[in-house]
Amino acid sequence: MPPLIPHRHNGSDAPKLYFGESMQRAPQEAVTALSGTAGGTYTASEQTLINDTVTSVNDLITKLQTLGILE
Repeated sequence: MPPLIPHRHNGSDAPKLYFGESMQRAPQEAVTALSGTAGGTYTASEQTLINDTVTSVNDLITKLQTLGILE
């Protein structure tokens, strides 16, 4: 793939980037999955909200790791 010329992207003028090629060797820290659950001091609905958020964040981390975006 020929090198890309730096420019401001306006949404219609940029060539298509392929993630595997454009993000290689990007320095990053490893991401740690969340652990634990909401304690009993929260209401049942707050516990559900917090625990569902932890599950969603961990799912997102796993998907990004599978794509090679996160370590």
